[in-house]
Amino acid sequence: MPAPAAPGPRPLFPLRSVVLGAFVPSFVFDVGVGAMLPVVARTATDLGADLAAAGLLAALVPVGQILADLPAGALAARLGDRVAMLVAGVVAAVAFAGAALAPHLATLALAVLAVGAAAAVFNLARHSYLTEITPPLQRARVLSTLAGVHRVGQFVGPFAGALAIQLGGVRAAYWLGAGAAVVATVTVAVVRDDDGAPVAARRRAAGPADAGPGGLARPTVWSVLCDHRALFTTLGIACVLVGAVRGARQTVIPLWAEHLGLDPAVTSVLFGVAAASTCCCSTRPARSWTAGAGCGSACRPCCSWAWRLCGCRSRTTPSPSARRPCCWGWATGWGRASS
Repeated sequence: MPAPAAPGPRPLFPLRSVVLGAFVPSFVFDVGVGAMLPVVARTATDLGADLAAAGLLAALVPVGQILADLPAGALAARLGDRVAMLVAGVVAAVAFAGAALAPHLATLALAVLAVGAAAAVFNLARHSYLTEITPPLQRARVLSTLAGVHRVGQFVGPFAGALAIQLGGVRAAYWLGAGAAVVATVTVAVVRDDDGAPVAARRRAAGPADAGPGGLARPTVWSVLCDHRALFTTLGIACVLVGAVRGARQTVIPLWAEHLGLDPAVTSVLFGVAAASTCCCSTRPARSWTAGAGCGSACRPCCSWAWRLCGCRSRTTPSPSARRPCCWGWATGWGRASS
């Protein structure tokens, strides 16, 4: 009787558990977030806020992410990664709808804050999920690919939002985000692991959630902060400062476009131009400027198409200053990718 054939090597990106279970939901979710980010400031000004208050409202997305980062880890550990992604998707869909229907600034602020918190939970849970199901020797490539999927979603989102704004107005960008959150949630709910064993079940079989290796109690957040305080006060501060510079694009570009009186669809295109350079250059941040020019040539057809789609309309008389944010947005995205 012939011996059974040895099982083949595990594919790097299993279709069901990795591609459909993590990459596709992440891409769709990030498209929705990318469609919302450029129009928060415009929605705030439409509701009566000045530019300072509009900038504060736009900054509530990263504020929500910061506030939810630590609870997100506890939620994913207690409920499981997939359940946490489902909860975050539902919360994000409700928050997008609330922003679309917001009658005043307080409602818009709560909705934007909830979107940021939901994005933090979704992002952390998908990282934890992929780390759990991916063999150690493949984790670096899988997680780096997930980062690329995230950037591509943030690149596609503003252009999709520009199209939605052209068809249905500024609030249509929020409805696009709500639809994207629903699609991502349904995909996570439908797709199962390849081996049929949920991640939460494997974790329960491995031991209680509060037990670490060797049966020792897991470290708390405070103990980690105390044990690694030298690292957090040096490299951590540097990471905070770099993150502040990288995150300025989300607020500065929409505010400057609003100051110039640009159309919301054009603002989304400018936002997408900066995201395009980030998306193209992040895979090879150490390349020369010549290679970067090649990345720019690759993105030019898409950006030019979106610019013509929006008609480069402005609420004021067109001037050379109305075209400067495009170049500035591209430079901002380049610096963001290289940092």
